[in-house]
Amino acid sequence: MILSRESLIIALIVGLLIIQIKPLNAVTANHLVISEVLYNPEGSEPHHEWIEIYNPTGNPICIDGWSVDDGEGSWMVPDPTGNADYILEIGGYITLANNADSFNTKYGYSPDMARIVGSTTAIGLILSGSVWLNNTSDQVFLRGFTDSLIDALQWGNNYESPPDSIWYPLPPSPAAEDSTILRVPPGDESIEVQGAVSESLAVYWIASGDTNVPYEGPNTGGLAGIDISTHPNPCVELIIPHEIIVSNTVIEVQVNRGMAPDRVCIFNVAGRRVEELRLRKAEKNLYKTEWHPGELPTGIYLITLPGGNLYSKKVLFLR
Repeated sequence: MILSRESLIIALIVGLLIIQIKPLNAVTANHLVISEVLYNPEGSEPHHEWIEIYNPTGNPICIDGWSVDDGEGSWMVPDPTGNADYILEIGGYITLANNADSFNTKYGYSPDMARIVGSTTAIGLILSGSVWLNNTSDQVFLRGFTDSLIDALQWGNNYESPPDSIWYPLPPSPAAEDSTILRVPPGDESIEVQGAVSESLAVYWIASGDTNVPYEGPNTGGLAGIDISTHPNPCVELIIPHEIIVSNTVIEVQVNRGMAPDRVCIFNVAGRRVEELRLRKAEKNLYKTEWHPGELPTGIYLITLPGGNLYSKKVLFLR
């Protein structure tokens, strides 16, 4: 087929537009990113404000003890057991909201985590100071459990001092009321010259409604749905944060999404692996095996899925 001159010009223009969708200096982030923020909501502030986090990496990431802050206050993810409690899946999103009930009333579903949980099933964030996003100029920082800076976003011209200064903030033109700002594509960033704060934010951040993308949020549900349980458990009154197990114990792994585990490993408190057991699929999303501790001594053991301690459960074995 021979294309006309006009058709060739149109095809060339379309091709150039497609190329420009992803800037030449774009890289996929190798860390969690702030992907969308509502800082100028319709209605009461800060009750309707929220921040979305996305995992563009190839690994699930434990976010226990992580936090977001605006330089004046912070919302911290709890760390209830000291093990990995909250895992952000590969390609998963979570939304952190100020007030879960206000969020649920507006969107029809609950955020993953919230400062005020209310009557929802949201996980309660730990508040320090006051998080109230300014509509004209403010910033949001994502920090790891050691308080290390992971990602940063800023709009307006209210600059922070080093080392949290953001070199290339968004222009000082606030989003329209109830319009979010979002990263497009959600996992991309420009090359970071001096770490997480040096990218040109204006290349990737746009106002919601300016483009039609399926990941315009708030997106929720990115936490891994892994639950390891054991039974029988005859000593339910035991007042320590471990479960008692006996010989010939069934281990169940409930997986809500994503992973299809094939085995569990048993470790003692010294970190030595004492057994590895193959799992069988019992029904949809449920995997089982039997553990026969045999001559193992009384003590605390760790049941874990391969790949580190991201998914694990402490149990107490009594002979």
